[in-house]
Amino acid sequence: MNRRVWRAAIIGTGRIASRLEKDARRQRPHTHAGWYRATPRTCLVAGTDVDAAALAAFQSNRSGHLPVARGQLDPRIRVVSL
Repeated sequence: MNRRVWRAAIIGTGRIASRLEKDARRQRPHTHAGWYRATPRTCLVAGTDVDAAALAAFQSNRSGHLPVARGQLDPRIRVVSL
């Protein structure tokens, strides 16, 4: 069986990208980033947004370094959330 891990990116890093994970009234995972983290065969490798504040908040919520896509995404990324 193929145990490939799919590299994922999020375009648009607002509420549904990751911030709703902090809402105590919602069950988790509830966001794109939350589901990528909860799914063993996906790895969130990049995020991008035209809103600099949303992007900064998204990066501050990530553990470890998460590259910010500027321009063209890494061609090895196979899953993209919009």
